[in-house]
Amino acid sequence: MGRASGDQGAFQNPNENDIVLNKYTSDGTLVYSRYVGVSDKADGYAIAVDKDDNVIIAGTTTAKLDSRDVFSGQDSFVSKYSSDGAEIFTVQLDGIGVDTPSALATDANGDIYVAGSVSLGSVRSGLSTVGGQDIYVARIDGGARTVEGLTSRIEQVVQLGTTGSDSVGALAFDTGGRLLVGGTEDGRAIVRSLDAADLAATGDRIDLGALGGGALTGLAVDSDTGAIVVAGSTRAGGLGGAAAQTGSFSGDTDGFVARLDPGLNVDGVTYLGGTGAEKLAGIAVRDGKIYVAGQSNNGFLAGQKGKVDSFLARIDEASGAVESVTSNGSEGDSFEVRGLAVGEATSGTLKKLGLRAGVYNPTQNTDLLAATSLREGDHFYISVNGGARRKITIEAGETLDRLARKLTQVSGRALTATASFAIGGRQLSLRQSGDNEVAIIAGDAGSDALGKLGIEAASLIPTKRLFDISESTDNKSGVTAQTPAASSRSTWRNRWRSRTRKRQNTSPPRSTARSNRSSAPTARSTTMRQRRAWSAPRPARAQCRNSSPSRSQATRTPCSA
Repeated sequence: MGRASGDQGAFQNPNENDIVLNKYTSDGTLVYSRYVGVSDKADGYAIAVDKDDNVIIAGTTTAKLDSRDVFSGQDSFVSKYSSDGAEIFTVQLDGIGVDTPSALATDANGDIYVAGSVSLGSVRSGLSTVGGQDIYVARIDGGARTVEGLTSRIEQVVQLGTTGSDSVGALAFDTGGRLLVGGTEDGRAIVRSLDAADLAATGDRIDLGALGGGALTGLAVDSDTGAIVVAGSTRAGGLGGAAAQTGSFSGDTDGFVARLDPGLNVDGVTYLGGTGAEKLAGIAVRDGKIYVAGQSNNGFLAGQKGKVDSFLARIDEASGAVESVTSNGSEGDSFEVRGLAVGEATSGTLKKLGLRAGVYNPTQNTDLLAATSLREGDHFYISVNGGARRKITIEAGETLDRLARKLTQVSGRALTATASFAIGGRQLSLRQSGDNEVAIIAGDAGSDALGKLGIEAASLIPTKRLFDISESTDNKSGVTAQTPAASSRSTWRNRWRSRTRKRQNTSPPRSTARSNRSSAPTARSTTMRQRRAWSAPRPARAQCRNSSPSRSQATRTPCSA
């Protein structure tokens, strides 16, 4: 997941930036790529996968993604996608405050928990602020629904913290089903436990100590023992009080790993650092080992190569001893670590055969909302022969074939829309029918579907009518003159008329009369397609044939074409 600007492959992104979600197989093969499809600024901050392989992302946007959004400004949002990339739902936390999500977790029922920080007000109406920047935690119904949007999926939101500045670094569920919230509250490393069924219920809380400007960034639970491990960075020693210390604070900023029992009591603290600055950004635990990912700028890693190198460390869960550290870097470069995930090892047989685990031919979703950056409710307009605008709205389950049928029907068959296969995918072709002129008009700001479909606003005009309009009308053609197709026709028409007039002045009378009879375009091309590259008809042969004297004449006028 990341932020992208401009078009990405088949995705048309007419906005300043958008959030892109890519899914890969274990060997790096791209399964799908999706845009969230916001109409304004957006950024992504957290991602999680639930028990059914659905993907959940959390981010911020200044756009309106939920019909219930009332207050303007930056809001947190959560989107859920199926395993094949189809959007299941999106919810937006609408409040007067400026809120940013930073952590996600899902429970055994598929419900979603998102946590982050909020300032300058509450994250949702009815909540009160605690300090300058508060923590918020929300529970979202992640279950299946027959009809989406009738009631809000946001079930509960709490806002908590201290009178200082507070933030969330990670969420996790312990083996007892409690929701653990790890964060930095008023400069101190804090882990809270909340009742998942009632987030407002007060649970246990452990204060690991002052971080001196550092931050708690990671939290994980050993599913076998119930032990809890916490990671972060600190500019002060003495974390965990009288608990056993492995290593010592070395100066500047060091990474730390704290080991807690299921009751949130500290078992020990391990420091990772040298004379420079070290920061930890991800933690995982498996088979009695703790894995942490971080970065260092000096003094910790032997043979440091770059300005900032990344590293992966393995720590024994029972003793807190550092067993190994592996670094990565290159001269003059800086690596910034954002997270860590530990996956299942590929079986020996598959590895020997050079095969990966997983589905080799995943189903491709043809839904336009999944295959493009379109969102439900995006729209554009058409107008037939200068009449009233007719709205074309993108609906849930919209496909290219369905959109083509809708365009044909709404236009009263004045427009023929067809979905066909082309190199690299499918395409939508638009062509006016008969003597009708059809205008394709962009939708309202923030909900325009044309840009996301890669279609330019244009007018589709019959060839006959296009060639019959006067020179004075050419300057009033509006959208038509701006489109590549109309521009090409206009240029060719002016040349054609110029050549016709020239030949009329030089050809014998009998030939001139024949030219006049055929000076209008033929009716063989009464329709035209809206294409980026348009090939004009070839009137040159007709001109040469019409302007040439008859075979009985002794003098022939050469063909200038």
